[in-house]
Amino acid sequence: MSSPKQSAKLAMLLLVALLLLCNSTVGNVCCSRNQENSVDLHALLDFQRGITKDPQGALSNWSTTTHFCRWNGIACTTTRPFRVEQLNLPGLNLQGKITSSLGNLTFLYLLDLSYNSFAGTFPILNHAQQLQYLFVNNNSLTGIIPDALSNCSSLLSMDFSLNLLVGAFPPKIGFPPSLIYINFESNQLDGSIPNEIGQLQNLESLVLGDNRLSGCIPADILNAGTRGYDCRF
Repeated sequence: MSSPKQSAKLAMLLLVALLLLCNSTVGNVCCSRNQENSVDLHALLDFQRGITKDPQGALSNWSTTTHFCRWNGIACTTTRPFRVEQLNLPGLNLQGKITSSLGNLTFLYLLDLSYNSFAGTFPILNHAQQLQYLFVNNNSLTGIIPDALSNCSSLLSMDFSLNLLVGAFPPKIGFPPSLIYINFESNQLDGSIPNEIGQLQNLESLVLGDNRLSGCIPADILNAGTRGYDCRF
């Protein structure tokens, strides 16, 4: 039979071992089931609620019993507090709506929901200042081009091709000046191409073919050959 002193020593060793285990990371996640960042957690859960069909079970492990950094399609920062950097769910036949809560993922730099069946309008992402890559092509998104893309002030590439967007470019589209690649091919856009696009100094590729655009191509775009433009209408 162990003495009280030995029992106390054993209990202390077990406590130290447990603390060390919980301070270690496995796949960038603390061993505790407690979610360290409730904002990112609730943003993802709200997005999940917007999914009406998930035929491949892509979101089958999206449960609060598992840290969200371990969920399918999610990549997080490597240090605490773990923040969502990537939401990467292309080609999974997901149906539903893209929720505005994704704008609360303030560390998100990649959003890839391409090749699914998302419908409805694309939401305003109010706080997505870190977003660099936005791919929602090959879905069934409707409505007009969102005029709040300027909120995504770090955006480099965006692809809205092969959707059902309608209407003209907003008068003040507010595209971030950082943009390198813009693709709105194969929608139902009409009206003219705004001069503002030609003033994007970093733009290298502009793809607007298979729409109903009219009028003249802005001179700034025609003269952009010196920047190695890939311009397709």
